[in-house]
Amino acid sequence: HIFGVVAGLLFLLVALLAGAESSAVDRTAVLVVALMVLLTGYSQWRVSARLADLRQQMGSVDATPPGDSRRVEFDRLHKTSVRIEGTVMLLGFAALYLTARR
Repeated sequence: HIFGVVAGLLFLLVALLAGAESSAVDRTAVLVVALMVLLTGYSQWRVSARLADLRQQMGSVDATPPGDSRRVEFDRLHKTSVRIEGTVMLLGFAALYLTARR
């Protein structure tokens, strides 16, 4: 995750340095990448951090009964994490298309 954030920030830095030469498509790609960075950061430092905490509390996710409140929260957060990362991947394809199209 951290590499994705770093790569996204580098992309944004290069786009900022390009400045006035940017077209509307470039600005859209920049917004898409900024959203990717934000979503990845949220996933990494909020969702994944809480998942790690819950794993530590449970010892074993698989051995924790499905009705246990920690397991319920873990399952919910895991689904959230998968959705966020899937969204980031789709946004990445969009940013690639918008950037290559130019």
